[in-house]
Amino acid sequence: MKLVEGKYYHFKVLKTVNLPEEGDHYMLRHKSGRRLLLPAEPYNNYCIGVNSTIECKVDKINCTGKVFLEPRHPVYIEDKIYDFTVHQNSVKDINLNETITVHDVFNNEVQVNWPSNKSKLPEIGTNIKLRVDRLTNGVPILNI
Repeated sequence: MKLVEGKYYHFKVLKTVNLPEEGDHYMLRHKSGRRLLLPAEPYNNYCIGVNSTIECKVDKINCTGKVFLEPRHPVYIEDKIYDFTVHQNSVKDINLNETITVHDVFNNEVQVNWPSNKSKLPEIGTNIKLRVDRLTNGVPILNI
C-alpha cells in the first residue's frame, strides 16, 4: 500500500527499539504489513504504549522514500484556535520582526512571529488566541 502525504493512517505499536546514535524509536506496523519507525523522544507526553494503536499523519515522504510520521496530538488539532499565555517578548531584529514566546500544554517553548502591522506586543502574562497551523515533532507551529 502506498502512503499519501497529508493523510492519516492507523498504526499498531509493536515495540520500542534503540538505534545506535539515533535513540529510542517506536516500531509501528500499518494494516498493510508495512513497518515504520517513529522517534520516541518528541512524543514522550503522548502516552504511546506497546500494543496500542495510534493515528499518524504522513507529514512528508522524501526523495529516497523515507516516510516521516506525526502522531495525532492529544490536545491540539490543526487549524483550531487555542489560548496561550505570553511568556516572553523579543526585541526587533535587523528586519524589524518581533516575536513572542508562549508555552504549549507540555511546556515546550514556541516562538510566534508578531506582525509589524499589529499593535504593540502583548504583555508578558497576557492570554492570546493563536491558531495551530501544524504540528512538528510534537510541537505546535502557531500563527496569529
